[in-house]
Amino acid sequence: MEGRTTATIKDSLGNSRTVETNPLTNYNVSVFSKNLVNNGRIAVINTNVAREGSARDANVSALSSSLFSKDRDYNLQTEFKLSTIMEHDATTFGHNFFNYLGKVQGKWTYGTWYYEESDTYDPNDLGFLYSNNSRGVGAELNWNGYKPKGRFLRRWSSISVEYEELYFPRLFNYFRVDGNYNFTFKNFMTCGLNANSSPFGNVDHFESRQFGIPLNFDPNVNLGGWISSDYSKHFALDVRTNYNRYANPIQNQDNSSVTVSPRFQFNSRFFIVLSSQYEYLRNDYGFVSAKSGEGQEAILIGTRNRDIITNSLNGEIIFTKRMGVTIKFRHYWQRLDYSSFSDLMYNGDRTRNTYFPLNEDGNSYHNRSFNAFTVDVNYRWVFFPGCEFLVFYKNNIFASVDGLDRNYLATFDTLFIQPQLNSLSAKVQLFVDALYFKKGGLRF
Repeated sequence: MEGRTTATIKDSLGNSRTVETNPLTNYNVSVFSKNLVNNGRIAVINTNVAREGSARDANVSALSSSLFSKDRDYNLQTEFKLSTIMEHDATTFGHNFFNYLGKVQGKWTYGTWYYEESDTYDPNDLGFLYSNNSRGVGAELNWNGYKPKGRFLRRWSSISVEYEELYFPRLFNYFRVDGNYNFTFKNFMTCGLNANSSPFGNVDHFESRQFGIPLNFDPNVNLGGWISSDYSKHFALDVRTNYNRYANPIQNQDNSSVTVSPRFQFNSRFFIVLSSQYEYLRNDYGFVSAKSGEGQEAILIGTRNRDIITNSLNGEIIFTKRMGVTIKFRHYWQRLDYSSFSDLMYNGDRTRNTYFPLNEDGNSYHNRSFNAFTVDVNYRWVFFPGCEFLVFYKNNIFASVDGLDRNYLATFDTLFIQPQLNSLSAKVQLFVDALYFKKGGLRF
């Protein structure tokens, strides 16, 4: 249950008025599940958001199942979701469907899948979906070397292909081929190599901010690798690197990244994980704005170099077997340095233009530096099996400034004087097993 929220709005003349920003709202989640033979299962899930008065109401119902053959070698997974949005005296339905069929045991495993999300599917009132409107099909082949051999304790690899298009209208998104090879040494150090390619490029139908005008990206090849030491030690280290190259003889476009993440296990009650990632995207391009030119609106696409640094600290403190605290600090910094601009054509290609406004420093007017600093502290107490009391504290700082920071460290000069958003919430979660109900009352 969430109470009413109001805000006071003041205009330039000093007149103020109070508006309701959120009505009285009830949130409800229901799950019914049953185990089936051969380790199968079936579940029915429903989420419901009911708001007071004529405000928007939402409901999402889902049916999921996982069935195995008698020898448990083959698996069929199916999930269907139906969203219902009731707003402005109209009801909008949307659906999400996923199906997987494959061999899941043995040295060689394989499978195929199909999924689709309609352009009207919307679970975001009590959930999160980055984007809808897609349909895809794929297949995979996996090899598992379970027996130790030489220096290796275990080896495994896979290859997969996937094709995706829009659900409506049916337009191409991408075709991708992925492959990887991984191995664990007898000292429990694990390494992996991976590669993927989109040989026909890919099409982003939403980057233009005007649906129906796509933005085309060139074919690319991506290579990467990672290494992870033994997590059972007091100190462990993860390192991951990646390089992506686009096939464009005119525009020298690529990007690379490296991530270093040490882990410290001080004892059975306290550990922290640090992570630092640096990404550099050269001659990357994307939406800037819609501009007026030559008597008509034109979509402006900018080519820019992007520096991205993400640092985080995750920690967990366990007080008792039923009580603990998790802490997460995360800082995200990005700098965009524009070098040229293009007009987006209706077929998704770009045409170079002479647009290049400068600021007082002689740099591109569109150059930006962006910071996001977040703190999450979560307290959890299991006061009865399946029943929890939780407290959440969040602190957020989001700051975007014109121009480029001198360097990453310079951003901290003004970061913590920016406006901050703090929130504190508590939740009680109860689970009641049907076995507790017996003739004569409730048994604990």
